Parts: sequence; structure tokens; C-alpha cells
Amino acid sequence: WTECGHRYEPDFVVVETSGDHLLVEVKADRDLNSVDVRAKREAAQRWATYANDGLPSGSPRWSYLLISETDLREAKEDWAALRKLAQ
Repeated sequence: WTECGHRYEPDFVVVETSGDHLLVEVKADRDLNSVDVRAKREAAQRWATYANDGLPSGSPRWSYLLISETDLREAKEDWAALRKLAQ
């Protein structure tokens, strides 16, 4: 994710019934603003943009979703509620 050659692997890759793909990262609230988490978020968003470039209209899209422990608690672990965070 950096010029130093760090590798980024998301916690989950979710493929929805629509065909859309999400890179999903789950983090503790205390870690959300750490340098590593910010760098990973930027790298994942860059990658999703790159992966989506040139896809035909209507094709499944890639996006990134960073979920905090507060998000999980407030969404009551409901995927539809969590998914809205990525829109």
C-alpha cells in the first residue's frame, strides 16, 4: 500500500447477489485514525477505482467498506445497514 512495498489484504471480500464486490475491513474504534488504517483505506479506495476503470456500464463494481466496532453495534450486525456506510 506504500512505496515501501507493504502489502494490503482486506479482512473480507464480499460478493453481493447483485455481483458487486466490496473490500471490507473491520477495526476497533481506537484504531480508525491510525496511520496504517488511513494508508490501507487510501490504498483500497485507489485499487477499487483502478479496478472499476473501464468496466462497462451496469457491470459489478468494487468498493471499500471500513467498519468500526461502533458501526457493528449500531447496525446490530445487519448487513444492509452496514452496506449503507459504503455508499
